[in-house]
Amino acid sequence: MPDIYGSHFEFGGVSSRQYGLILAGVDGDRFLNLHGEIEGNTMFLKTAKKNFLISDDYSGSPVEFELDIVFEEDKPIMQADRREIEKWLFGSRRYRKLYLDAADDPFMETGEYINGELKRLYLNCRFMEPEKIEGFGNVFGYHVKAECDSPFMWQDPVTYTWYGDTTQQTSANFVIDVDSDLDDYIYPQVTIRTGGTAGGVGGFIFTAYNATDDATRITEITDINAQTNVVMDGEVNYISNDYFLKFNHPNFIRLLDGKNVIHITGTLEYVRFTFSQRRLF
Repeated sequence: MPDIYGSHFEFGGVSSRQYGLILAGVDGDRFLNLHGEIEGNTMFLKTAKKNFLISDDYSGSPVEFELDIVFEEDKPIMQADRREIEKWLFGSRRYRKLYLDAADDPFMETGEYINGELKRLYLNCRFMEPEKIEGFGNVFGYHVKAECDSPFMWQDPVTYTWYGDTTQQTSANFVIDVDSDLDDYIYPQVTIRTGGTAGGVGGFIFTAYNATDDATRITEITDINAQTNVVMDGEVNYISNDYFLKFNHPNFIRLLDGKNVIHITGTLEYVRFTFSQRRLF
């Protein structure tokens, strides 16, 4: 991570430069607590005289840290601006994207190029328990607790698209590269576009499996209409429209770290895979 002290930032799609605000006074110990708090569930076997890891519990791991948001010119925030600023920073209970300002990150430590596109890193967070930083009857900034939804940073979504044949069924292998610090599966959002002609005969089938992971773990949806989009999201067990009822092999596509060879079969215009890679703080 670059030095965030004195950095401008973007929060919820709004730049702090609009109000002349910067980040300051970060609680470094908490901010640098990699992974937040993770509890390992283990079992000790007397015969082997060692602990075996059963699973990790991430439920207490989302990171929280305290920071100050202040006016960059060391002047009080004007009363006329305060309501607008406070509504922007504290007016929503949703997690929102927090980026460091690109101009304050000259070595691009919070970004990297993937397939020729810049992908920036961000925290998905919200500012809680705000306190005004006051002096001489004026407000110079805010002391807040940043509550993040994950012990990892997020990267802007990466998209891979496989193009098929709209007139006949084809089978092909498609390679997806994953480079994530998360030691677990990534479930991409998958958009399937069937071939055929609009209003034509339906009954299209989509079949896929990750040969790098498990070739017997098949994903299959049947009886799809022509020229139709079907969206799958394994993170939340979602399939659009009523196609969950036609999910014959109910396995959502999942990706491993490294190269994934996805085998795809169907009469399809394209299959699009979108996912966010994860990074340690």
